[in-house]
Amino acid sequence: VATFEEGAILPTTEKFVISLEETNRTSLGEKNEETNTYPVYWSEGDQISINGKASSILTDVADECTNAVFEFNGDLGGYPLKVSYPATEKSGTVLFAAEQNYVENTFESGVATMYSESSDKNISMRLLSTIVQIPIAIAEDGEPVSLKCVYISDYATNKPLAGLYEVSSEVVDSEKVYTITPDATASYTITYNCNGLALSTTPTNLHIAVPAGVYERLQVSLVATNNQTMQFNISAPSTNPL
Repeated sequence: VATFEEGAILPTTEKFVISLEETNRTSLGEKNEETNTYPVYWSEGDQISINGKASSILTDVADECTNAVFEFNGDLGGYPLKVSYPATEKSGTVLFAAEQNYVENTFESGVATMYSESSDKNISMRLLSTIVQIPIAIAEDGEPVSLKCVYISDYATNKPLAGLYEVSSEVVDSEKVYTITPDATASYTITYNCNGLALSTTPTNLHIAVPAGVYERLQVSLVATNNQTMQFNISAPSTNPL
C-alpha cells in the first residue's frame, strides 16, 4: 500500500511524494526457521518510476528497512499511475534483469520486478518476478571449485526470461490481473555472475530472479573459473511471486 503526502490531485510542477511500505520487497533477510519465511527490505539505490518518470534514488537506507519514500519533480502525466520497479523510461513497462550478480543469502537489488496501475492515490504493487533458489555444493571428496558464472534458460519452451516487457491489465473477479509481453529485444538467457565464488561441502544458495509463471524445466549451466562447465535441469512446475 502506498500513501501520498500530496493531495488527491496529481501535481504537475510541485514535488510529488510516495511512501511504499513493507508489502513490497527488493532484498531478502535471514530465514525465520520457525515460520519458514524470509523478511524482505528496501535497499540502498532503489528507484521506481511513475508513467515513465524516474523517482529520486534511495540513500542512507537503514538496516532492515521496510518503508521507503520516493520523490518526483515535474509533470507525471496524470492518472492512471503506472508504477514500475525498477524504474523504466517507458510508461506501462517493466524490466527483468538479464545480468544479475551473486549476493550472499539474498538477491541483488533491482531484480525483484514489481508493477502497479492505479486510478487514484492508493497503490498496491504486485511482484511480477519470482526468485529461484538453487543450492550448490561440492562432494565431500571433491576438488575445490570456484564459480565464474551461471546461465539459466527455459529448457522446455524456450521463453524469454529477461529484458523489457509491456504490461496490460484487466479486472477478473474484482481483482486486477497483469499480463506481461516481452518486446523484440528480450533475452532468452540470464547471466548470473559469481565472480570466483568458492564452493564448499555446505550448500551455497544462489538466488536468481525470473518472470513469475509456469516453467516445466529450467536449464542451469555452471561455469567454473577454470572454464569447466556443468549442466543440469531443475523442475519448476509453478514459480509464484514471493
